[in-house]
Amino acid sequence: MKFIFYFILLIIFSPFILIGSITIVDTYNNEIKYHLNGYTKINYEKDGNRLKYNDIKIDNFIFIALNDYIRVKEGSKEYPEYYKNNITEQYLNCFTEDISVDVECMYNIYNKNIPILINDKCQWIYYGYETAVKFKDYFLINHPERMCGSMSFRMHNHYLIDYDGKIITLIDKVLANKGSLQGK
Repeated sequence: MKFIFYFILLIIFSPFILIGSITIVDTYNNEIKYHLNGYTKINYEKDGNRLKYNDIKIDNFIFIALNDYIRVKEGSKEYPEYYKNNITEQYLNCFTEDISVDVECMYNIYNKNIPILINDKCQWIYYGYETAVKFKDYFLINHPERMCGSMSFRMHNHYLIDYDGKIITLIDKVLANKGSLQGK
């Protein structure tokens, strides 16, 4: 009788244990392990958001364009028929090198209400980026996204960037579509 009782308890609590363990692993992969490697969280009250252009927090559209640019650049090598350029020509001119973005150029085009993407159909939904961590003069950006129609399942892109007030230089990246679901 005890065996049946414990078996029923296991069945009832298994979903909670599974969801709890996924949440713990997600928190570790997206927050805790960076602190263990010497990174520190941005103190917004003390430091403010240092990713500013003209004293205003950099808009999310820049990281959407950067993400799409990187995804197409890397994906087109393996699957050229699927990974087509989706960034309008005007914005492509703002990428000064393979890994740099001229923020002033991006804003000049954005302020003219020129769309960023050629085909803005629902493939990916991006959430606002977070300046997750500052290390020396670098910023680690957490840029959550989800596939359209995937309910609330979020994946995380991470960018290690250098920003001098005008140019964002990508030092390293971990895209959510590479490796595992959380972009290891």
